[in-house]
Amino acid sequence: MVANLDTEVVKPPIVFVDPPENGAVFGGSRLLFREAARHFGVNLTDQEDHDWLVGLEAGMLIDHLVDVEKENVNLQFRAIIEGNLRQDLYPDAQIRAINYMARLNPEARQIILGYVDQVNELAIAQRQATRAQEVADIRITEADIFAAILSVHESDGPDAQARQRFNRWLQGFSRTGYTLDTLVDMREDFASGESGVAPTAAARVYYGKIASREALSAMRKTPLSLLGRCALVGANYVVKQKKLSIQNI
Repeated sequence: MVANLDTEVVKPPIVFVDPPENGAVFGGSRLLFREAARHFGVNLTDQEDHDWLVGLEAGMLIDHLVDVEKENVNLQFRAIIEGNLRQDLYPDAQIRAINYMARLNPEARQIILGYVDQVNELAIAQRQATRAQEVADIRITEADIFAAILSVHESDGPDAQARQRFNRWLQGFSRTGYTLDTLVDMREDFASGESGVAPTAAARVYYGKIASREALSAMRKTPLSLLGRCALVGANYVVKQKKLSIQNI
């Protein structure tokens, strides 16, 4: 889905000193992305590697805003990138997000803000959904947004094809994670009001089919040497529920 380019552009008035990465929270995904980039032949830059940290932390930040702010995720995100740090969130993650947005050109910044608007709208739609297909479509769209934010820049350089293959793999990995997460968390999401679809047997079967389809598609894009690492990261996040948090507690 293409972001809404009519979104108002916000230029952060403050640029902080970028916090050191020592002790940064990002789980196994960033390590997996590094390994995948090497396997595909991407000449990864230090800035791209750092931006994965920013993107992963920003994803957790937005997830927290979805949980606590409900319908005001986009407004709260804009407040943060304007320099209004929240006390309930890890400050380094917020500062990295502010600095990242400040580095972008106006068009790229507007695209990111459009994605956040979409996430806000999708979260509202998921709470109102009554059919499993609706929620599955929403989750796949969210996965594509996440993959778009984390994708590497595609250029005409010597690793152009490698970058395209990596980005296709990243989208498949993201879709698999999001759809499996939906299946595992459906009872909790319904109980908390985050989804309007009851955890019936029929809904479980439908989500299972979608998750299996996305997993098989992703496997076809994944080098054999990466399958074990992908399974480990997925199992820790989805099955064992080792979900990281950037709440400042």
